[in-house]
Amino acid sequence: MKKIYKASLPLLLILTQLANTAYAQYPFWRWIAGPKTTNGTGIYPTAVGVGDNNAYPGARIGGTAQFKDNKLYIFGGHNSTSNRFADLWSYDINSQVWTLLNAASNTYANTTVPYGVSKTPNTNIRPGGRSGINSVVIGDDIYTFGGQGYGTDGTSLGSGKLNDFWKYNITSNTWTLLRGVLTNAGATVIGSKGSVDDGSFAPRSRSNACLAAVGTDIYLFGGEGTGVTGDLWKWDTLTSKWLWLTGENGATTAVNVGLNDPTNTPSARQGSAFVAIGTKIYLFGGTTNANTETNMQNDLWVYDTATGFWNLITPSNAAPPIRKDVQGWAAGGNLYIFGGVSRADGTTSKVVNDLWKYDPVANSWTKLKGEAAPAGTYAVEDYTAATVAPAASNTSIPAGRVGILAASNGNKLYLFGGDRTTAWTQRYSDLWTTDLDETVLLW
Repeated sequence: MKKIYKASLPLLLILTQLANTAYAQYPFWRWIAGPKTTNGTGIYPTAVGVGDNNAYPGARIGGTAQFKDNKLYIFGGHNSTSNRFADLWSYDINSQVWTLLNAASNTYANTTVPYGVSKTPNTNIRPGGRSGINSVVIGDDIYTFGGQGYGTDGTSLGSGKLNDFWKYNITSNTWTLLRGVLTNAGATVIGSKGSVDDGSFAPRSRSNACLAAVGTDIYLFGGEGTGVTGDLWKWDTLTSKWLWLTGENGATTAVNVGLNDPTNTPSARQGSAFVAIGTKIYLFGGTTNANTETNMQNDLWVYDTATGFWNLITPSNAAPPIRKDVQGWAAGGNLYIFGGVSRADGTTSKVVNDLWKYDPVANSWTKLKGEAAPAGTYAVEDYTAATVAPAASNTSIPAGRVGILAASNGNKLYLFGGDRTTAWTQRYSDLWTTDLDETVLLW
């Protein structure tokens, strides 16, 4: 026989109140470090490897960021005068302190640094100044490929493209050159599609290549070299071998024959979001032209690393507007994208701050926050962002921006820097975060 309990009046009131309680929807952005002003030079500490409460990196775009063990790592990028940086920093989320790491000198812009011996870790070597780079983290290692900047032959390559492939070990604080040509000779691809790497293979030189990690493998797609390219490569970190998987070394036309057709491939592009979720990698947006805002895309592709097939996804609802130089993350099994240069009306380019979620299970997009061409709001500077929930009235939101250095830690997203204009004249050096799990009690 069922037991029936009579609830007291106070308990019923409490339950009724809880049922009617309203919560604000995520995300709430927090500005946690760096100035509001643009184009700052930063404050460089006198000591390398020591946290400094007053130090922070200068404003920049086009660098790369990764998160590991409560620290955000950023490398490279360039400022509003096109100085390309070779500095590596970490930001400790708990102590709220920036530390300058692994620098060979006190000059960080437009530098060429002795590269040392390939495959030999060394505290005295590091990549030259560069921008247009992305990275992945596997274990204690951060990997980065190519970019636009400085090889071993000085300023002649300052505006050229690179194909050197590097690994930074967080524990030993050392860089290792893994593969690649350190001069303009890297403009030519080495190897052939599907062939076994003899130890010399390397993708062609490029900037804005997409990188994603699945297990111990690193996948590289697209980017801009002598033109926009559409090739997909895999680097096996266990064997130190490259494998050219799909696409062409140069112009690539999209092919979508049918589900799991081996000829399927996205068009050549750069400035895309490229995000691994499980064994699948999602590719969103970008532009099929070199360094322009024409032919921007909002298509969504998925590459299944288990089967080796590309497939074009047709979402159940409207996708975000076309865009390039968009940032992407994975969190909770979903794809998130933020910002970039967009043409929501099809003709006018604007730098945006909209945050979107794609749910692979529901096959649908959801716009979470942001508007076109916003100025941003610095409502409060919250250096206790990791532990204190914001008030429901929190209106902080980063300005629309492009060329952001971005990383994720679980369901928390982090943004550093970027530029708020399509003229590339207003660089930031602020740091923002949002927690995708967060809700705030309204009443």
